[in-house]
Amino acid sequence: MSELRAGVDFGLALRSISDEAIRRQDVVCSLPLVRSNEDTRKLPRDPRLDLDHSLFSTHAIAHQTDGHRPTLIMSDSNTVISIASGRRCALVGLIVLAFGSVASAQESGGADPFAGVEEMVVTGSSAAALLEAPNPSSVISFDTQDLEAIGAADVSDVAAFTPNLEIKTSSSTAATFFIRGVGLADFSANATGSVGVSYDGVPMNSSAQQLGQLFDIQNFSVLKGPQSGAAGRNASAGAIQITSRQPGFEHSGNLLVSVGQFYTVDAIDAPQYNIEGGFDTPIVPDVLTSRIAFTFKGQEPYITNRCGGLPPIPDRNVRRRGLCNEVLGIDPPGPSPPRPPFGVEAFLPTEVGESFDMGGRAILKWLVPDTETAVTLNAHGRSRRQDSTLGEAIGTGSDGTSFGGGTVSGYIPPEVTGEFRALGSTTALAKNLARDRPLDKRPFDGDYNRVGQTRLDSYGGYLKVESTLGDIEIKSTTSADYYDRWRSTDSDFTPDVLFESITNDKAWQFVQDLRVTGTLEDLPLEWEAGAIYVQEDLYSRVSQQIEVPAIVRFVRTYTQETQAAGAYAHFTLDLLESFQLQAGARYNWERKSFDTQQDGPNPIPTSCDETRTWSAPTGAVSLTYDITEEIDVFWKYSRGFKAGHFNANDTDCEAASPENIDAFEIGMNATGWAQRVRMSAALFNYAYEDYQVFVFQDEFANPPSLVIRNADNARVFGADADVTVQPLIGFVPEWFENLSVTLRAGWLETRFLRFTQLQPRLRNNRPVEIVEDNSGNPLINSPRFKVSGTLSWEFILDGVGSFTPRYDFTWTDDSFFDPAEGRGSLNGNAIRGNPKFRTGQPAYILHNIRVTYTTPDGNISMAGWCRNVTDTRYKTAAFDVSAFSKVAINFVGEPRSCGGELKLTW
Repeated sequence: MSELRAGVDFGLALRSISDEAIRRQDVVCSLPLVRSNEDTRKLPRDPRLDLDHSLFSTHAIAHQTDGHRPTLIMSDSNTVISIASGRRCALVGLIVLAFGSVASAQESGGADPFAGVEEMVVTGSSAAALLEAPNPSSVISFDTQDLEAIGAADVSDVAAFTPNLEIKTSSSTAATFFIRGVGLADFSANATGSVGVSYDGVPMNSSAQQLGQLFDIQNFSVLKGPQSGAAGRNASAGAIQITSRQPGFEHSGNLLVSVGQFYTVDAIDAPQYNIEGGFDTPIVPDVLTSRIAFTFKGQEPYITNRCGGLPPIPDRNVRRRGLCNEVLGIDPPGPSPPRPPFGVEAFLPTEVGESFDMGGRAILKWLVPDTETAVTLNAHGRSRRQDSTLGEAIGTGSDGTSFGGGTVSGYIPPEVTGEFRALGSTTALAKNLARDRPLDKRPFDGDYNRVGQTRLDSYGGYLKVESTLGDIEIKSTTSADYYDRWRSTDSDFTPDVLFESITNDKAWQFVQDLRVTGTLEDLPLEWEAGAIYVQEDLYSRVSQQIEVPAIVRFVRTYTQETQAAGAYAHFTLDLLESFQLQAGARYNWERKSFDTQQDGPNPIPTSCDETRTWSAPTGAVSLTYDITEEIDVFWKYSRGFKAGHFNANDTDCEAASPENIDAFEIGMNATGWAQRVRMSAALFNYAYEDYQVFVFQDEFANPPSLVIRNADNARVFGADADVTVQPLIGFVPEWFENLSVTLRAGWLETRFLRFTQLQPRLRNNRPVEIVEDNSGNPLINSPRFKVSGTLSWEFILDGVGSFTPRYDFTWTDDSFFDPAEGRGSLNGNAIRGNPKFRTGQPAYILHNIRVTYTTPDGNISMAGWCRNVTDTRYKTAAFDVSAFSKVAINFVGEPRSCGGELKLTW
């Protein structure tokens, strides 16, 4: 009976390890082989891992390696083993349970299932991020099954289901990242955010490449808090780490085909499709292997353009409002001579929103014979073509505060006009639009005078060499990446000529990363040291057209050369039996050379050329205490730094000052109820100096500009927690026991302690400068509460296969997209008479459902899914430009979509 119990406990310990990750040999740790409970207490513990809950059938197998110290292997029958040594183990909690069960079996006379096993390697899908984080950190991870379930096509899709993570997009190729309320909301090509985004350990410096594709992914992890003493790119808010599937030494592959469409009243029921796959092809057995992966994603047009298909302008009635509400034949204000009739271009498309995205990746891995050296060569590329992102415009009337009124030309969408008539008063409409539903009833119908295109081509690769020399491991990564992006956009989402532009930017980056790790035999100490160098050369050209009130065109070009370097060292020291001390230090250096020129009649042509250098030491220290084998607590302090930033939309080479952060965090990690419950929680407090804030500089006489300003002081206080419960394991039949419930929650209290700026305005038709004081307001993109959860239940039927229904939800509290608590611009009397959510989004909830069938051999699975089941309407970003053009601009989240998929694995 004790032997049977040992097997059950061993199986429980391994249920949290993803079968897919095992197959892809994601090495988490290596440990000396132990045979007793007394020995297990000596192992380092790090149970902070957020574990997957999929069922895993396991076998222990022997693996003979000459010259390697004995370690632990856990494997399924298809595993290809790779060896790691000298690495801190992130799954020791499972190791302790497994060996404790084995010891129990031995003591009771049961057979030893590990007899003759010389080496074992523990692998798991959610552990890669922990190996990159030298100090206790709050980590949330998603494996392949999670990403497929939530329909994550790119990085931004994961944020909806991650508390205290916000990713906002202005297009499919531009995003801003916020972790625990900290980030930089600048969509400019030269913006480097506070969140480090890396793919296979290679940091992406450019925002155009940070919003990468998610295909053939082994793990997606979010590390919260400053990475002050860590490897990689300096990151003051946290890090996002994406790991690709690595090639194995057996012929295998997978293919996924998914088809769906939007199901909603106001969007066109256009098909969506996704085809992706990957193939492992060994070239020389146990020496050289490869993996090829690819993706094709597409979306047919789903937005209706009421300005599409119009006849030529001479054929229209020029003395009345045009067919899509453009104004024809009306003279501009002032003494200027009458202008000829103008309006929306003829024969525009009536259906827009089409996109196509394809990408590929090739990985070649060489295990150098008779050495402990592995060489990995990666080459990847991407090509995206799509209609530029369109959203919804809400006019603010002649006074700039009448939400639902007209734009500067008097344009009001017909659906809003219909609500005017139904409600009978502007006040009622404004209240309805601003508070109950800050979007009109048909956000996917619009009047667009320009339907532009976005094109993005990128490619790159890296060479990674990993080698072990005695007790020292060396890893070198050399990478190069390039992108070329072209965007033709109409950012006002109206038939007016307000913010139309053509932008072409391109950049290449080079990264060299070197890391050395080791242990000291005389002390229970592990150490790592390394350095990184990043260089990026960027070119951008923006041709913009606005109406102020006559149509004006100007061109702005700029280049930016960035050189950044960092050197770091950290160590982990076991103190006594239950304490662990970790400390690290890093020196950061960054130089930016910025050169810009602007040509056009208004403003006057200007140019500048400036070079700035910033540097600062950062560091972190933490102490972990193991209360029991199942519970630990930690305390952590880190000092973060973000270099200065040139405003791409200013022509005076103005640079925002560097920001600094002091971050304090306490947390706990626990398992219990025979591993059926796993949980972690953290409480944190951040104090900022010179926090970099993205603001929409909305002036009456000049086009609005997107600039970075420094808030003198800001404060962030909050908590996040997650818990996974598998309550039925061991209590009901095995086919019925795989119920798993995961709940994640985040809480943020954020404030600008001191943040004022001057804004030009008109008062009684005279220019004045007013003081805008945002002190006391919450930080941008920092909802106070956010909760997400997953409920899945796998039913395993002998000879039939398994059925797994799954439900995901995410609830997001009120969100504000500007530092004015979502109330937009001040008027000339320094009064903010705008409704609360002019540039904000009230609390909302999204629901996803999915049902999956998998054949008994696991090689075929079929699924049906629906995302945003209730067809919730919500904003993803918003800007108020009422001082210049009497309009608020909104970007809208996707409506309900449903579909099915087929997945083959061999």
